[in-house]
Amino acid sequence: MRPESPDASAPGRLLRLEPAILLAPGGLLLLAAGLLLDAAAEGAFVRSRGAPVPVAAALSLVALAILLIRPRRLWRARLVLALLAACLALLAPWAHRRHVAELRAAAEGPARQALLGRPAPVLDWMFAINLTPDQEARIRDPQGRILLVDFWATWCGPCVEHMPRLESLHREVSDGLLVVGVTTFYDGDYSPQGVSAELQRIRAFAERLDITYPILITADTTVHDRYHVESLPTSALIDRAGHILDYGIGVVGTGEVFEHTERLLY
Repeated sequence: MRPESPDASAPGRLLRLEPAILLAPGGLLLLAAGLLLDAAAEGAFVRSRGAPVPVAAALSLVALAILLIRPRRLWRARLVLALLAACLALLAPWAHRRHVAELRAAAEGPARQALLGRPAPVLDWMFAINLTPDQEARIRDPQGRILLVDFWATWCGPCVEHMPRLESLHREVSDGLLVVGVTTFYDGDYSPQGVSAELQRIRAFAERLDITYPILITADTTVHDRYHVESLPTSALIDRAGHILDYGIGVVGTGEVFEHTERLLY
């Protein structure tokens, strides 16, 4: 009689264990995906070409595909591979956050060193939306009020996400704070038709989001250069004496500036 292979009962065991086999790496991968999206959202201002996220995600998908394609062959090896890839995917958000933190430090460091504690650069603009004469005077002379300057663009997802928070600050503490959005003609079309179309686009965008704080549209990136704006969103908090009190880049950096603003006013 031919001796029974030690693994002869593996398919049967696999049938009994198959839900657990699929749920274990699958659950880890879903958790990793959630953490990865959260980490990516925090670092949305930067292009993370060097981050290990794509590699980890690709390995995870490959391992999961191998696990599902032929579930009754080499199941032990493929289960180990899938679990290993899932664990790697769980490490990806941590690696991504660290990568973004390093890039953020590299981007913010020189700007903060050049701006913090110094007189705020002059704000010039070509067009404005929601700007009253009193607000214009306060931009040129803070008159003992705090100024929160937010550099943004209609195509910048993180910028759009935090605009309702800025609008809330503008509505709730308008006496002691002036919120100002700054954007420019990023498409580079300065023809009369191009300028008119862009102004209509920005105005419609602000109306759709119910934005009532003033938005300044600059003729070029001169103001952005004065504020060392290299990524969006970027925010600067100007104190009552007209000096840069805080400065932040990206979702995390601008969020910290908003929190600083709220602590000063509430």
